[in-house]
Amino acid sequence: MRCHASSIKRISVAFGILVVHTMLTSAHAQVPDAWRDPSPHEVRWTTVDSSVRLEVLDWRVSGPPLVLIACYLTAHSYDDFAPHLTNQFHVYGVTRRGIGASDKPTIGYSVQRSADDLLETLDALNLRKIVLVGASCAGQVQTLFAAQHADRLSALVYFDGASDPTIAGADVNPQIPEMKDPPVADIVYAVRISAPDPPVSGLLSFR
Repeated sequence: MRCHASSIKRISVAFGILVVHTMLTSAHAQVPDAWRDPSPHEVRWTTVDSSVRLEVLDWRVSGPPLVLIACYLTAHSYDDFAPHLTNQFHVYGVTRRGIGASDKPTIGYSVQRSADDLLETLDALNLRKIVLVGASCAGQVQTLFAAQHADRLSALVYFDGASDPTIAGADVNPQIPEMKDPPVADIVYAVRISAPDPPVSGLLSFR
């Protein structure tokens, strides 16, 4: 009986060890691998509005600068798309404030502030004339930026451009400068455009 009891005890201990091992193995298997960014860019940072840091992705190749901005997604939303442009452009992606790794201050989310953030980012990167590409509600930022800083653009591309439905009317700058003879008459190359109407008559022409 003593031998039988000892055998049962050993079996119980072995079974317990097996259960614990199985549980640990299963728990380890359920832990996902850390996300690794496969896109061949460098992550850089710029500071705007005195203290707000923005994430900038730089696909470091030579060529005229092209800057990508998104609506409520980070610049990483272009990770697959951007490399297809690097044979012709030096591509950058800017993650707007409040999104992803960029700082998330409690203020500064008007369309005007977003356009100002973009201008300060271009200055920090020493980019004088860019192709500006935006998707969805980034189109509202693009339109305002083009109205105020047309001299900084060589082309403007909308991907399903739209206004931001979360922005109150008071947040959209109504005082857009009048431009009788804009310096970039043929600035816009449209890709599936559904962009908001430009606020200045004659500012943008599409071809």
